[in-house]
Amino acid sequence: MVASGGRFGRVLAFAFLSAALVAAGCQTAGDSGRSTLFGDSAPLTPAEQQMRNDADVFNETVFGGAVAGMAMGGLFCAMSLLLGSNQNNMAVCATAIGVGAALGAIDGYMVATRQEAARRQVREIDVVTEDIEQSNAKLRKLVASSQKVVEQNRERINEVTLKVAQNQARAEELTLEQARLDDNIAVMSGTLENLREERDGYVEVAGELASQGQDTTRLRAQLVEMNRQIAALEQERDALENINRASKIG
Repeated sequence: MVASGGRFGRVLAFAFLSAALVAAGCQTAGDSGRSTLFGDSAPLTPAEQQMRNDADVFNETVFGGAVAGMAMGGLFCAMSLLLGSNQNNMAVCATAIGVGAALGAIDGYMVATRQEAARRQVREIDVVTEDIEQSNAKLRKLVASSQKVVEQNRERINEVTLKVAQNQARAEELTLEQARLDDNIAVMSGTLENLREERDGYVEVAGELASQGQDTTRLRAQLVEMNRQIAALEQERDALENINRASKIG
């Protein structure tokens, strides 16, 4: 009876640990840093909605997702144990996934990459390079939609500011447009934080692969492109901040 209770306690503890790791991994997800200043109920322009759709791709980084997935697998394993599944097999499964979940994000990503490379019978460097190429393609779309948002927000704020000055609109309308700007800035800033995390992960992976003697030339070229796109998104975020600051001073 004591042994059974001890086993139950260890399994339950493992389940809570796995759930905690999943929760930690999901903290980068959510709403791309969207603030509550503008509010979910307020209508978004098509450009603003598109920017959010493009930003959603980066809510959870490649590296955070790898670890969170292992943790979720560990949770399911533990719950199966509690429900009376084959204990020997499930115990091995739980231990393996639990160890994987306890690894750092980079180690977890490398484990997943190694498995994918073996499945497809390609090199690990090829899998990693494909990952970052796909991220860069999506990032270019995000930069393009962000540029449209900046252009439209500039036009809207200038128009409302002029109308308020001519007593053709209430000051509350300008406040609402400023809140719109704040919200779009928050989306961009939150996404930039995730992008930097993903970029740093790829830099570390590139270093590890290089230390193994693999040619990382193509991968590092994609890192240069990622840095360029991140800088472009930062420029759009800064442009919105300047517009917002000027509207409040004026």
